Amino acid sequence: MLAASVGTTLGDYRYFHDGGTIYTTTDDGVRTRENNRILQSQVLGTGAWRLPWGHLRAVALVSDRTAGVPGPHSVVTHRTSHQQQRARAQATLSSFAGRSDLYFETIRDHYRDPLGELGVGITDNLHDFQLAGLRHRWMRATGRHEFSLVPHLFAERWDPLRLTYGTPVTHLRSTLWGSARWRLDTPRWQASGVLHGALAAPDDAPVRRHLGFTAGAAFVPVRGWRLRGNLARSFREPAFSELYGDFGAYKGNAALVPETSLAADAGVVATFRPGPWRVTAEVGVFGRRVTNLIQYVPNSQFVSLPQNLGEADFLGAEGRLALGMRGWRFETSATFLDTENRSGLAETVGKPLPGRPRWTVAAGLARLVRWRGNAVSGSLGVHWEHDAFYDTAARRPMPDRLQLDAGLAWKLPGGRVTLALDMRNLLDSLSDDVLRLPRPAAGELTHPQAVCDQLGYPLPGRSVFFTISLQL
Repeated sequence: MLAASVGTTLGDYRYFHDGGTIYTTTDDGVRTRENNRILQSQVLGTGAWRLPWGHLRAVALVSDRTAGVPGPHSVVTHRTSHQQQRARAQATLSSFAGRSDLYFETIRDHYRDPLGELGVGITDNLHDFQLAGLRHRWMRATGRHEFSLVPHLFAERWDPLRLTYGTPVTHLRSTLWGSARWRLDTPRWQASGVLHGALAAPDDAPVRRHLGFTAGAAFVPVRGWRLRGNLARSFREPAFSELYGDFGAYKGNAALVPETSLAADAGVVATFRPGPWRVTAEVGVFGRRVTNLIQYVPNSQFVSLPQNLGEADFLGAEGRLALGMRGWRFETSATFLDTENRSGLAETVGKPLPGRPRWTVAAGLARLVRWRGNAVSGSLGVHWEHDAFYDTAARRPMPDRLQLDAGLAWKLPGGRVTLALDMRNLLDSLSDDVLRLPRPAAGELTHPQAVCDQLGYPLPGRSVFFTISLQL
């Protein structure tokens, strides 16, 4: 099978402009944001063959995406852009001996600011990243028990071909990863345990050893109800882009160290079928403590640098409700998240982590209609975020984000051609009032600020996107 898609976005969008002054409102207004063009293409190919010793499946993906970089707040750009070219291939062999995966991926990032529009000088950076790996899975089932063993070897290469500032240095990292898994499945009980570890060998540091585990259990007391609980210890090596990347709005930090975490969660899921309806409800609680958390933090110039935050806690609760009936589907979810920075620094200890909203609520309604080989689907979704900060000291509140989106897709007879219309931020939400911190002795306690992402870049106003997808 061969599938291809080409997409582009043209035109400017409206955004809230504060005139470069945060607390002065006389120069605030709505302006037009330029340099928003996106051109992207993708080709996906798959194939499958039956061999005497097993079944072989291959997947190849090639994509190219060039996007303008508009710049934060009062900064206007015209020619700044980021291009990413990606190619990935994977072959999977399934046989009586298990399943083997051989894969390779290459990514080229090209960031250009030929006029120095973002305020950090003329920039032209070109990076290559390659990843290659081999993974095998042995599995054996005995009665209600299932056992599996997965060795995994992969190598990464970061090659900066051109840097405007600094000397290009190639970096390599090899990782030997493995896991052993056990699973028990009965009509009332399910239980599983995973032990996993890794040896990571970067070229500029000693070999690092990691060990983690996951343990989980679920119980079905009566039909339609399911209780679950999980406990896990995890680890994560910093990505090469976090260590050495230089993409204008994102800068790497070579001093990063791996993060580790201990997490637990518990919840209950209920599923019912009253008449033609399908109803699923879920509530749960979770907690996580992370050591050396890797977190992107924007500075005053809205250039984000990843940092290790020492120690951080996450505590929260979440709920989800889904309803479905005859082509209709409604789903809503809500999350309460309380975070705490425990790094020990006087200005950040006890403060919430940046870019993590305390409240997140989402809801969506979708409808699918099939008629004479056509498949037409429509959707309406709303997303709300509240109570978050940009910085680690919790002195720069983020505006609340309320976004209403809609979509319409038409798959033509034969299923090879799909036309899609995507409409975002229908309410044209551009700004919101936030508290002035620290609180002033006199004057206004709030000031308007552009609705932004967690890195401080204003989000687009009302936007419309059109996509054509073709399968060959």
